[in-house]
Amino acid sequence: MQLNQYLIGYKLGRFFFAIFFSFFYFIYLNIIKVIPFNIPIVVVIVYSIVAFVLLFSKKVIIWEFILDISFITVFMLFNYNSVFYLSILYLFPIFFYSLLTGKNNAYILSVISFISYISVRYMYNSDGISNLLIPSFLHGFSFFIIAFAGIALNKRLEQQQKEIKILEDEKKKTQMYKKLYEISANLAHEIKNPLASISGAAQLIKEGKINEKLVDIIYKESKRVDELLKNFLRLTDPYKENEEIINLDELINEIVKSHTLGKKIILNTKPIKIRANKKAIYSLIDNIFKNALYWSKSKVKITLNNNDENLILIIEDDGKGISEDIKDKIFDPFFTENPKGTGLGLAIAKNIAINLDGNILVSKSEELGGAKFIIKLPIKAKNESINS
Repeated sequence: MQLNQYLIGYKLGRFFFAIFFSFFYFIYLNIIKVIPFNIPIVVVIVYSIVAFVLLFSKKVIIWEFILDISFITVFMLFNYNSVFYLSILYLFPIFFYSLLTGKNNAYILSVISFISYISVRYMYNSDGISNLLIPSFLHGFSFFIIAFAGIALNKRLEQQQKEIKILEDEKKKTQMYKKLYEISANLAHEIKNPLASISGAAQLIKEGKINEKLVDIIYKESKRVDELLKNFLRLTDPYKENEEIINLDELINEIVKSHTLGKKIILNTKPIKIRANKKAIYSLIDNIFKNALYWSKSKVKITLNNNDENLILIIEDDGKGISEDIKDKIFDPFFTENPKGTGLGLAIAKNIAINLDGNILVSKSEELGGAKFIIKLPIKAKNESINS
């Protein structure tokens, strides 16, 4: 990721350099009153166009760096007076190519730059070859050192990326174990309470104090534990088998009718069919709807729509909404602010959505002011989806 940013930065830098260089070179030609369309200006214009085209390339290609070196060389060839300050530009393509690739062929750019530099100097040299030795040596040494530095920095950055990835993986593992311990503790807590009631009732029955109330306690608490464990097991159920064609409009109406409401339900749906596991879709929608129903003051709105790839189901209410400090926790198993809830409903819904290659997003309802759950699921059989 970091190297990609360097590549983008280099390409942008090249483009803006070409544009500004062209601009100031035109001004320079007008000041010295030289015919504007000479060979150097043609080279600058062509280089600017190529630099613009290369903005759209995401690959590191050695030829585009050779192009940079060629531009510098050709421009110096026709403007010898610029050799002393333009030759430093050779360092940029050498360094960035070696940094971005970490390959030893970066030294090829050093050789090309060195040969280009001494060729231009030799063509215009009038003081003898001896005067070229020290400048040529210093430039050549700089070209090879900058390539070496770029390669070394590339290796360093790659090593840092590996270390960062290891640390991130360790952090994820730590968070996973921490979450696992929390879930285990919460599950034990949820089971402990009904088991205590069952144990107490059983103890009284054992002592001969048999009555219908004690039996009823054992029955209700056993059912509570059974339901809790069933819900917990649903977290690991992928729901990918036994797929069938489901009419979501009818399923939503079925879910709404299955609850004792006492609140206004606004339905804005249309016939849409998808292929999925019906139990999974029912559980997904039902859990989100029950949550909205509980927290709403008087209204819950359900909107069903679709595009070419996904169905979009929005369930929103006029309740207090979800505060930012718990927004990241509401899908965690056993997290709940409902004193009568198990904290598994939203976790199950999220798990189902993810296993169906979809997702659930949460925001504030602009229309009703409460919570807004946006369920996105892929329409697997497009030819079976109905729009009307």
